[in-house]
Amino acid sequence: MSQLHPTEGLISVAEALRAMACGRLVQCTSKEFPIWKDLEITNINAKKFIDEERINKNGFKYRYKPSQISVNDELIQMKKPQ
Repeated sequence: MSQLHPTEGLISVAEALRAMACGRLVQCTSKEFPIWKDLEITNINAKKFIDEERINKNGFKYRYKPSQISVNDELIQMKKPQ
């Protein structure tokens, strides 16, 4: 499995807001909180969220929440060549 570059998959604040408004799961991280955490549109202070100076100062980054795909074992067995 290849490693992603640290900036791959990042989205802008505007894109994060649009995505959350459409029901997509978005995560953020910052210098103070380096672990990705889920964002909930109901818990966001919009004025702080779009404050460019605050974003740059704190190193906020946004991404779509990665999804996990599970493959059913029966499906794998069906696809194996005979």
